[in-house]
Amino acid sequence: MPLHPILVLDQVIDDYRNYIRTEFRAKDPALNAAPELDRPRFLAQEPFFQAHRPFRSGKAWPDLPLDPRLARAMTARTGGAPAYLHQSAAIEELCSPTARPVVVTTGTGSGKTECFLLPVIQNAIEDVARFRQPGLTAILVYPMNALANDQLLRIEQYLEESGFQGAVTVAKYDRGTTQAQREDLRRKPPHILLTNYMMLEYLLVRPADRDGIFANHRCRFLVLDEVHTYRGTLGSNIALLVRRLRTHLQRARQDWRTEVSPHDAPYRFPTLVPVGTSATIKSVSEEAISRQEALRRRDAAVQDFFARLTGVEPATIQVIGEEVEEVQTPPEAQYALQPPAGVSVDVNDSESVHQALCTLAGIDQATPLAEAARQCRLLWDLHHWLIRQPLSITDLVDRVRQTIPGRTDAPLDAVYHEVATALIAGAALPDGTPGALRLRSHRFIRGGWQFHRCLNPACGRLYPLGEAQCSTCGYQTAPLHLCRNCGADYLQLAGDPLEGPLHPFRSGVDEVEWMLYEPSRFETTFADEESEDEPEEETPRARNRRQRNANVPTQMRRRPVLHGSFDPRTLSFSANRTDYPLEVILAPARIRCLCCGGTAGSRNVVAPLSIGTSAALKVLGEGLLGALDLAHRTFTGHDGKERLLIFCDSRQDAAHQARFITFASRYDRMRRNLVRLLEQEGPLTIQRAVELLADRGVRERDNPHVPEAPRQRLSLEERERIRAWEEAPVLDELALSASYRATLINLGLVGVVYEGLHEVVQESGSKVAEALDIDLPALEHLCRCLLDEIRMRGALSRPMLRYHPQHTSCPR
Repeated sequence: MPLHPILVLDQVIDDYRNYIRTEFRAKDPALNAAPELDRPRFLAQEPFFQAHRPFRSGKAWPDLPLDPRLARAMTARTGGAPAYLHQSAAIEELCSPTARPVVVTTGTGSGKTECFLLPVIQNAIEDVARFRQPGLTAILVYPMNALANDQLLRIEQYLEESGFQGAVTVAKYDRGTTQAQREDLRRKPPHILLTNYMMLEYLLVRPADRDGIFANHRCRFLVLDEVHTYRGTLGSNIALLVRRLRTHLQRARQDWRTEVSPHDAPYRFPTLVPVGTSATIKSVSEEAISRQEALRRRDAAVQDFFARLTGVEPATIQVIGEEVEEVQTPPEAQYALQPPAGVSVDVNDSESVHQALCTLAGIDQATPLAEAARQCRLLWDLHHWLIRQPLSITDLVDRVRQTIPGRTDAPLDAVYHEVATALIAGAALPDGTPGALRLRSHRFIRGGWQFHRCLNPACGRLYPLGEAQCSTCGYQTAPLHLCRNCGADYLQLAGDPLEGPLHPFRSGVDEVEWMLYEPSRFETTFADEESEDEPEEETPRARNRRQRNANVPTQMRRRPVLHGSFDPRTLSFSANRTDYPLEVILAPARIRCLCCGGTAGSRNVVAPLSIGTSAALKVLGEGLLGALDLAHRTFTGHDGKERLLIFCDSRQDAAHQARFITFASRYDRMRRNLVRLLEQEGPLTIQRAVELLADRGVRERDNPHVPEAPRQRLSLEERERIRAWEEAPVLDELALSASYRATLINLGLVGVVYEGLHEVVQESGSKVAEALDIDLPALEHLCRCLLDEIRMRGALSRPMLRYHPQHTSCPR
């Protein structure tokens, strides 16, 4: 089934909403409900849509100055379609003997990579034919390794499909390049070198690498991909880097074929031609000026920027932008007389899409699908509007009401439904259908949640972005925390409660924290001092209070636990429980829950209710990859691997996100595989489960310790490493982090059975049960609870646990 961008994005956001609701299970039902998550535009802003722009066609691939075999490969790749006009212009300019600097500024999916990649490959092919000697002919610089990896794969595919694999050499120079690989590059420089600006800097300051790789070069092209990212300080550094590179290339060792004919001289000693690629650039607003003037200003701005970056003359820089085909609205296209009501679209049912289009156009339901799409004027108007700029549904509704006479006074909700229906139906049309919408969907989604809660108990509203004051009642808010074990909630305050009012805790400020806990909200109240008029017979409620009070610590980390009352408006505390409306306990630390008594070893058991951007990114990424997998299952020749490109603020942020996704995905993988094994095999011992998980990891080759080259037999050491990698997350969730909510058992995915427990209790438990005044089933339950507690404290006879930092026998 083709990917439907609108519905996929809606589903991903629904998954994200469910993730937030289930990630933190609070004891308070009001927190679990979290009505804010269902509020319109709370979790995600309104989407913006942009229609795929049909670019104007240029020359056929065989008519461009490309090797016939390379042209045939491109013809096969594009299904016989010609190059786009901007591709033709860039290829012809860069393949000419007098090539000038070029900047290609076109949108995503416009094929701008081919604008420089094909000339680079063509130049390398001609170099091989002319000189048959290793040596640089082009350097491609990318802002990120992910882009370089993708381009390397594409170059290798083009070379293989055109028959030049092995003749034209291509290599990467990045952090992963080993010493042996660097020696190979020095000994036999590639024709095409891919790197990033940081590693290009290293290349220039490593004399052995620089002198060896640049020796006898014929470097004609320097490509700067995503050149619009080189701004500010980074842009200044790149500008200096380009000038140093040019100088080093001019001074590089040239001791081979130094005497050449005038015809070969431009190829043996070429002039370096800088090439840049960029997303679509607009230097100014285009509202009040002609298109020609807008293009002139854009070209001047791009020429000035690229000249400063590369040191070439601005007038020599050729700026190549995109040209789109004009969309012609059929003269018979029309709107329905009134915005249709009650129209729903099932994108998996072509008849549902057909009926929706007929209704939108106000035509007979028997009209064929293609003709119905052709006569639906709203589809064509959406094309015109969304090709020019991204617009939200609200923006589109305004356009319809302003430009369509029959919609000027129509109800806003009716027009909104009409536009939304047209977007969904138009995006569901098969390729080639007149008026089919090919949309890009853009949406801003909230991440980095830091939940605060209103201090007013009658309000208690949640604020996911840490807003300091409640917009409903005007009370202050404070950071919300939950017990990892039972879900009891706390509010984090700071200050000296015995000297004056407290205040909400501020992150990054060094001050004493206090965790505000209301025991009465969780049926946990604490006994007052004994009084003379206390009834002789203790009620169940009083007994419950006394027992729980016995478990409340008197201090934490050498600071007292305070009992008293609290005023949520002034944030004042009194040791007298009747001075203020709320009876509370102030805990000076988060190492123990006052509700369930739970702890988390050396870590805090009461944790902030927050979700970082890493968790949000993981959930959203997994949703998108799942949608891509469904869409590609019917694609012939698809390799089964889905790819998602994620842009981060910095290299450090990218590394952090990658580590988190890798770590979290490892646990998700373990849970998924273990559940499948238990469904297939039935109950398993830990040892057998680990063995089967390892066997699956070898079969699927998704365990990092599986050797790269498939072998019939693995060594004992290799099998132990594979099993250890599979066992670690299992033991972590069964024995070390077992009290956390998002674990195998607490998620309800698996259960633990203690083998032989029933038999032992039946055979030997009678005396113990009699002494405890319980029956044997109750004794068995009690034993299971004790064994659970032992397991959850890490007391399992597994050798790997000895090497966990939390284990008492771990080497220090």
